Amino acid sequence: MIVTKDITFNEKGEMPGQIRRLDANLGKVFQALQGRVRFGDATDGKQGENLSGQFQLFTTSATPDAENTIAHTLGAIPVGYIIIGQNKAGSLYQLATTGTAWTSTNLYLKCSVASVAFVIFLLK
Repeated sequence: MIVTKDITFNEKGEMPGQIRRLDANLGKVFQALQGRVRFGDATDGKQGENLSGQFQLFTTSATPDAENTIAHTLGAIPVGYIIIGQNKAGSLYQLATTGTAWTSTNLYLKCSVASVAFVIFLLK
């Protein structure tokens, strides 16, 4: 891997030491990330494996479009969520800036359908 095309090689045709070290270090970073970015095993309340966040498993209210409180232990206000799975059709919605404000211990979501079981990943 070459970082730039504008490298001036020395008289022996070698890359300068600083660029050679940068090239080697970037190679290690790319190798470490290849296929190794993982969420984890979707256990309720478990932290992400090497992504900052937490899994939450919950079932929404028996009333469509009612606000659901989901407790978490991120220690920070989530920036969002990713739906990993759900047991039936329905839309999960509500941003941190709409409805009840999210906190470092709870977030509030609505679902268009009653009683949907969700697995979500909260992003820290």
